[in-house]
Amino acid sequence: MLEWGVRIKNFQSGSIMECMQGVRDIYDYTDAMLTNSLFLDFLKLNGLKIYRGSTTRQIVGVTFDYGTRSYEEEKKHIDKLITERGETEKLVQLRDQCEANKDKYKHYSPAEIREKFYCDGFDIVYPRGEKIHYKMLYRSVAKAKKGLCMFIDQRLYKKAHDFLWMGIRLPKKNAPIVEIGAYSALITSTIVDRIQINPDDVLILKDVDSFFKTN
Repeated sequence: MLEWGVRIKNFQSGSIMECMQGVRDIYDYTDAMLTNSLFLDFLKLNGLKIYRGSTTRQIVGVTFDYGTRSYEEEKKHIDKLITERGETEKLVQLRDQCEANKDKYKHYSPAEIREKFYCDGFDIVYPRGEKIHYKMLYRSVAKAKKGLCMFIDQRLYKKAHDFLWMGIRLPKKNAPIVEIGAYSALITSTIVDRIQINPDDVLILKDVDSFFKTN
């Protein structure tokens, strides 16, 4: 096991959706790291599969930078490339594939893909036929502006979700979704070491209102 964490992949949502539609067979992704944290400790003790001592497929990052094209949009895009670069073998192959899959294309904006993935999750098919269904687990506060979200294998979802939320159940009305989303991600923060503290040694104070005058 690498000392600094476990290697994972950050996928582009548009490429996942296109693979699910059947109009492409290669995912766009970058390599990333799930750094050491109390959350990673928990996952290791609760069934996280780690390959070759340093990599896992059971948790992935997803970025929503682009959506998917309709058939008409894809055809226009390929025709433009052919006009600019000429009829290369690769572009002709892409045009033929586009025609063969014309009924499979459907336009989705990044926001539409985000909503769909948040609600329904998604599938990724790996080499040798392994298919994993992922569910949205948490959105890192530090990555909120970039829209990076973490998804986890549905087989680990309940354990991981309960651990992050510490068993808290939100009310059906006026639920503090934003607040618990921010706080539940804190336990995934990078750590450099671990210490044990007796709960009886922790001093908890009630909130105090502080008043002062200022210009």
